[in-house]
Amino acid sequence: MSNTAGSTDASLPVPSLIVGLRLSGKKAAVFGNGQSATNRALFALDAGADVVMYALSAPSSLGKWVESGRLSLVSPEKYSASDMSAFSVAFIADSAPVDQQAIAYDAQAAGVPINVAGVTALSDFALMPTYRGSSSLQIAVTTNG
Repeated sequence: MSNTAGSTDASLPVPSLIVGLRLSGKKAAVFGNGQSATNRALFALDAGADVVMYALSAPSSLGKWVESGRLSLVSPEKYSASDMSAFSVAFIADSAPVDQQAIAYDAQAAGVPINVAGVTALSDFALMPTYRGSSSLQIAVTTNG
């Protein structure tokens, strides 16, 4: 059976739409404490977003962003489902002391795209390996799973 528009072969990954989100002036939520959370916060900050990081602490590598006011740290237990409507995108990363499924449902109910590290079933999008050149050139690669 061929894989043509409108039909899919169950043995093949589901194709995705590759997009570039413009986050300048928008808010992003990041849940987690580890390196993966730090990376996601940096990706969003580099894209121009203001980031709210639901974590117990922020690594020193994010200090300049905290000082500039572009990143704020909020204790995870202060998160409420109603917070989600303020965000344009959300990430749940490693070491997230939260209920991933509940937060993913909050995001989806609010119409906020969410990425849950390592949990494709809860994610609306994937982060692709990306080469970022010294100019505005970015190259991303995906195998759709």
